[in-house]
Amino acid sequence: ATYYAFSNLHWSEIGYSPFIIGVLWSTGVLAEIVLLAYAKRIQRTFSAHVLIGIGGAGALVRWAATGYAPPLTALFFLQALHALTFAATFLGTIKFVEESTPPELRNTAMALASTLGVGAITGIATIIAGYIFAASGPVAAYGLMAAMGMTTVAIAGGLWVHQGRRRAV
Repeated sequence: ATYYAFSNLHWSEIGYSPFIIGVLWSTGVLAEIVLLAYAKRIQRTFSAHVLIGIGGAGALVRWAATGYAPPLTALFFLQALHALTFAATFLGTIKFVEESTPPELRNTAMALASTLGVGAITGIATIIAGYIFAASGPVAAYGLMAAMGMTTVAIAGGLWVHQGRRRAV
């Protein structure tokens, strides 16, 4: 949410040109495309909770560091973490829905995950991030995003525990 709403402003204030900002955005998209090109293999290799946990850990690292205006080379690396913060989490969500939802409800489950997870939570987080960005600056606003990544790691841990209990029964 902070990234989508405020990264251009933040990076412009640091002194990056519109061209560099565009290349930074493109770096994230390219990393996402590369990861998604291997989606089936990745989903066969990793469980849903591992993919979601990797995404959350990527978010924790990416957003905690981005707010501090790291050097441009580091910022490109952080942008490449979009492959984790979005794509790995997305693949984990798809796998979780496939494994835990009856086939006739999977479309509904994915629609709810997209509407609530991507839509509603991002919308609410954008509003909160706006207030934080205005009052305390980018470090605090990106810190909110890092906290959301930490929450995602905790959710992935809960899925792992639940999965272990389900297998034991």
